[in-house]
Amino acid sequence: VENAMNRVDIANYTQLALYQIHRSGGSELFWHDMINSCGVNLFGQVTASSQISHHSHTIAFAVLASFVKISSGKVRMVSNNTEPVPRDVASKLVSLELLLHFIKMWHVAIRGESMTNEMELSDCLGHLSVEGIEEGDSAVTMVYIIRRLVVPTLLSNTSMSLEDCRIYRRIIRIISELWRKSYYRRRMKIDLAVLIQNFVLKILVLEPQLHHFREGNDDGMPSLLQHQLDVLDEIKTWFASDPKEALLLFLNYDMSRPDSLPKTHSKIFRKMCEALCTLAESCGNIISEQGHFSTINAVKSTSPNNSKSAATFRGSGLLYIASARDVAQSMRSKCFG
Repeated sequence: VENAMNRVDIANYTQLALYQIHRSGGSELFWHDMINSCGVNLFGQVTASSQISHHSHTIAFAVLASFVKISSGKVRMVSNNTEPVPRDVASKLVSLELLLHFIKMWHVAIRGESMTNEMELSDCLGHLSVEGIEEGDSAVTMVYIIRRLVVPTLLSNTSMSLEDCRIYRRIIRIISELWRKSYYRRRMKIDLAVLIQNFVLKILVLEPQLHHFREGNDDGMPSLLQHQLDVLDEIKTWFASDPKEALLLFLNYDMSRPDSLPKTHSKIFRKMCEALCTLAESCGNIISEQGHFSTINAVKSTSPNNSKSAATFRGSGLLYIASARDVAQSMRSKCFG
């Protein structure tokens, strides 16, 4: 009963922190609320032996909340509503980088503590296994806070990530960090399913985004070519260091119980493989078609009846064909790993 009550308190104080993040400004009042109203109540009672640890966790929580607040801020537009304010974009990029750094360093700190505890227990227990030892309550609470604060922040930046590949690149790196670290992965199964579905699969299922190579193409839509290249690079890091990560993705999302995940966020491994195969096949078709068109244009260019303007038009067309073919070859090689 006491454990359940503690979890309810943690959920309530985390929700209060979310409210304060979206309500208050970046003044001293924000820091006061994060430390004294939320932080001190999230990590249990303060004792003489845990005073330093409790204080460090509280400060870490306040810093994380500050990064989340800046990352989730809106990007204003200049007077003609065509370009974002550079200061707002720079603030978002830096805050996302700091979020990634925080997640990395928190994992390093927890791993260091767990290794120290395991060494001490190994000295006492000899060769007995210590894999079943649980992390401290404060560490588990911090992972819950990361789930409640970071994941909604990333989702709130979906539209901006589609407009700016730099924002997308930082978001996908945060998702990669959460997936590749088992400490986060085993506590964020559904959260990672939502993030992968929203930021990875929705980009992979698109056809190769090569339309912006065409001369005169200006349909007002941002090109997602760099997004596709970035996500292919990140997926490679998921499985390059240890191939068993692919098996873990399959077991967690394709072999789980039907009632453990929403239908839209299940079968992720199968969807990812299908998307990669389709994307590679589309790139192969583009390479074949562009090679065929370039051969036809080369034959036509030998005709003496061609005008100078037609030759100029064919020259720009050949440039588009060469660029599209090179990008398609690069993308196909990334799909194959």
